[in-house]
Amino acid sequence: MYFNLIIIIMKTVKVTKTETYKDSQGEHIVCKGKLILLKLYDEDIKNGNYKAIIVSEIEKIEVGDMYLRSGQIGELKDFEDNVKYVNDRVGQFGFRKILALPENFSPEILKDIVDGKLKDGDEVFVECEEILENDVIDNGTNYKEFFIKQIKLNKDNHIKLFPINKEESWDEIMAKYIKYAMHVKITANSFQNLSEWLEENYNPPTKIN
Repeated sequence: MYFNLIIIIMKTVKVTKTETYKDSQGEHIVCKGKLILLKLYDEDIKNGNYKAIIVSEIEKIEVGDMYLRSGQIGELKDFEDNVKYVNDRVGQFGFRKILALPENFSPEILKDIVDGKLKDGDEVFVECEEILENDVIDNGTNYKEFFIKQIKLNKDNHIKLFPINKEESWDEIMAKYIKYAMHVKITANSFQNLSEWLEENYNPPTKIN
């Protein structure tokens, strides 16, 4: 395949650009990421012949962080010129910090990928946590500066994802419905009227497994 994926022990992934996500379970610290499916062909997903990762297009890449560039996974090494070169090129068409590797995906998330609920390029929120770095002991000073935020992993080393619901214009929604209606007309499948189609397609779950 066109990518090389070595066995990696994922270290703590620090993040700086977070926000608060609210659902029925309460408030969660999250950061924005993008699902990338490393594959050759679309049918590779059904065959399980792919690797899933989550990348950030805005987070700074620190020494020791894993990154993705042109389908290749690498690790940022500790020498000054290399660090500057990489971070000058962070973004969609350059280096992207890896927030989660394949081993960080739960069976439930992988099933959502196979079922098409999660697709290559989808933006998602990744749950984070705030911790005290190096177990700093309280001696009466303000320790807020020692708090860091990092990707949260459960006991199985898995991440939790939440959806990013993007607002669509009515014209965009109607264009999708017309495309659906034309497809149904050609394939002679059962037809949903506009209200039924809207109810099915625009009432997403509040949480991804």
